[in-house]
Amino acid sequence: MINKREKVVIKTSIISIISNIFLAGFKAFVGILSNSIAVISDAVNNLSDALLLLELN
Repeated sequence: MINKREKVVIKTSIISIISNIFLAGFKAFVGILSNSIAVISDAVNNLSDALLLLELN
């Protein structure tokens, strides 16, 4: 049975994954519009963070 602490950890992980995916999409959009390689690179970094969190869960 899942205890309260585990539920909080799962909920926090899901929120973090969704936030990172949204942030990556937004940064990619802004990076493409502004032709900024640095912002696009940061978007890829955020996406890799989200994928890593998915793998760990």
